[in-house]
Amino acid sequence: MKLIVAVLAVILVAGCSGGSAAKRRIPAPGSVGTSASSLARRQLSARQNPYDPTTFTLGVEKVLDGFKEPLFVSGAGDGSGRLFVVEKGGTIRVVVNGVTLPDPFLDITSRVKSSGPEQGLLGLVFHSQYASNGQFFVAYTALNGDDSVAEYRVGSDLNRADPSSARVLLAIPDPAPNHNG
Repeated sequence: MKLIVAVLAVILVAGCSGGSAAKRRIPAPGSVGTSASSLARRQLSARQNPYDPTTFTLGVEKVLDGFKEPLFVSGAGDGSGRLFVVEKGGTIRVVVNGVTLPDPFLDITSRVKSSGPEQGLLGLVFHSQYASNGQFFVAYTALNGDDSVAEYRVGSDLNRADPSSARVLLAIPDPAPNHNG
């Protein structure tokens, strides 16, 4: 269920942030330069806006299952269409054409402390030039409790990261098991 909610949130945010209508300032009715015909056109346009929460219906549909505590899903922005699912315990799974690959993209369970409710592998972001440089970054709770960010690179197999490429960029001591994100 968490994965479904995350996917819906990504879809809604991506859909709502892309339209120019949301960024355009429309003068209030009766303000200078507002005619009845332009006001009617704007009202019609607003009714047809697919991102207006009063004009669309939201539903839930199971897309994938079989994950262990999924927290996040992302695309790499490399044109492959693959999805990467972050699991709290320390793995990132790859989904290609609706099928989860058997081997994880990255498995850092040996580096991740996930016993607390807000601990674990908590985030993933791909470098803006991932398609050419293969860099990505993960946020996680280290075994000693540190809130950590590390850089990794993809391996020769584009569906597997190179675990030996790990470079810890940030490690902040955190004595509590909460607020690790």
